[in-house]
Amino acid sequence: MRNILLIVLILSFVNLVYASEIDFDYPSEIKVWEEFEVGLSLLEFDEEIYDVKFELLDGSNNLLKIHYGGRWNSGFFFINDAVNGSENRSSQFKLRVNEGNGIYSLNIKIRDSKKSVWKFGDFIVNISGEDEGFNEGEGVDEKDEIRIDLDWNVSEIINGEDFYVRVEISEFDGDEIKLWIEDKGNVISDRYDGGWKSGKFYLSEFGNEGEVGLRIREEYGDFVGDAKILLKLRNGFVYSEDIEILERVDFDGVERNISGGEKVVESTRDIEVTRITGETIRLGFDGREDIKTSQSNYYESGTEIVKRYSVYFFALLCVVIGILIGWRKLE
Repeated sequence: MRNILLIVLILSFVNLVYASEIDFDYPSEIKVWEEFEVGLSLLEFDEEIYDVKFELLDGSNNLLKIHYGGRWNSGFFFINDAVNGSENRSSQFKLRVNEGNGIYSLNIKIRDSKKSVWKFGDFIVNISGEDEGFNEGEGVDEKDEIRIDLDWNVSEIINGEDFYVRVEISEFDGDEIKLWIEDKGNVISDRYDGGWKSGKFYLSEFGNEGEVGLRIREEYGDFVGDAKILLKLRNGFVYSEDIEILERVDFDGVERNISGGEKVVESTRDIEVTRITGETIRLGFDGREDIKTSQSNYYESGTEIVKRYSVYFFALLCVVIGILIGWRKLE
């Protein structure tokens, strides 16, 4: 009877020690602005759909851009429904870095439907200097070498709610800019600069990076679907990208408001709170602080904690059982 109990205990602890793992295929050498692909496979994960986040941090700044949904997106956010754990359990991802030089550590976070997060890290990569031959369509003026980078959270672009777009302009001395969304040549957005005005107006003294508050105009309250987001410099330089406007989903007690106070971002998958100052963020101001803080928090589920420490409990149990058996023999 005692032997049967011991076998049951051993099997129980072996099951607890069992842990999820990944197989990650990536290049060890990366060039700035040069696209590269990585392959991610889930091993010993439950059969469900998982979100994925890649982090290549320089301090609190995530250097990575991830291509999905037909555009380049910030690395600060999870890619929702990225890997199907019940089918092939693997996915390919297209990434790039816009800056950096030297040795960095690439980390991966896997999130399930219960918001439990697995973190895998210390994948070493070497980033080398900027690729002078980079060209990104309308975003690069070959003469002036101006580069435009627009970032937004795709789940926030909702008709009837305020949202923001981060703008970075390289090789640019600073000038007035105009940022708007249009559909079939019609301007359908307002922008915030101390007050709400039509997207037809320039933002004064913007600098070369910051965050701009936008909203879809009331007369286009029924608009849902694909549109264009455009940025124009006072010198005539124009850059555009595709953007998708989502339908509003109401939540009790939730109000989005860029023009002052707190902004609550809520979706079926993410809830996070950030504060927006109500002013366009100027060069030298770290406007990404709230985003980084909210997105870099790491949660470990109770199950993962048990898995991590169960091997120690098992070892302790074996010692106790050994002492008891020895004591019995001495009797």
